[in-house]
Amino acid sequence: MEYVGTRWYKCDFHLHTMSSECYEDENTDEEWVDEVLKKGLNCIAVTDHNDYRAIDKVREIGNEKGITVFPGVEVTCDTSKIHMLILFDVDKTGENVRDFLSRIDIDSNQIGKSEGTSHSVYEVCKLAKKKGALVIAAHIDEPASISKMAPQQLQKLLNEDYIDAVQVVNSEEWEEYARTKDKQKLFDTLKKKYRQNVTEETIEIWRKTYNKVLKAMIPMIAASDNPKEAGSAKHGLWGIGRRFTWIKMDKNPRLESIRQAFLSADVRVRIDNESNTMPENIPEL
Repeated sequence: MEYVGTRWYKCDFHLHTMSSECYEDENTDEEWVDEVLKKGLNCIAVTDHNDYRAIDKVREIGNEKGITVFPGVEVTCDTSKIHMLILFDVDKTGENVRDFLSRIDIDSNQIGKSEGTSHSVYEVCKLAKKKGALVIAAHIDEPASISKMAPQQLQKLLNEDYIDAVQVVNSEEWEEYARTKDKQKLFDTLKKKYRQNVTEETIEIWRKTYNKVLKAMIPMIAASDNPKEAGSAKHGLWGIGRRFTWIKMDKNPRLESIRQAFLSADVRVRIDNESNTMPENIPEL
């Protein structure tokens, strides 16, 4: 019997393909989608750096294999180079994403490159919302994130209707610190994780950004950003689905399904370190 009603979907909404300049593996589209299947993902978003070219092919193969593919893009905003994930609905195409990139002055010479747009984070978010897209602040507790914004600007972003959710990377470390108040252990853990390429001052900024998001009650997701290997800043096949989020949605997920889940995030969203397996089994009846 086919189950009718809401169910949990394993989702990775930050994924790079071979179109991203910093994707280092040599894979075909079929191999890439097969890795998505291997990791047990149900819903994904294609979010190459300032690019749209891989969307249609991945969606075509994904649909054949029963994977819901959301067209998307990771936009580099502002002179501060802040990354934002923009997700469009399942019936949109690479052409729609290309039109959006054109509207924020990312032309054909910049497609796929990391420079991005000089438009502010606010401008990019407002235009994305006007286009009916979903906006997720990327890796808020890592480099190239909203943690680089001045406190007043960050508060404006969190308090007003600019973003729908954030991607968090180090929630386990922040939560452990909240319990233990052991700052030295926090510093040591994250310095080891980032191979000493992070200062204690930066770690404090990341932690405060996480706390501000928490206080603002903005939904948090986990996503892989598919690194080539553990600790790598380059992208590749290995990292697909290494981080993910369970989202409870209806039978045919669309962008509105995600929005509704975010509105009830306390019962319909679970990041992987909260629940590595499906939060609850699909009932037989």
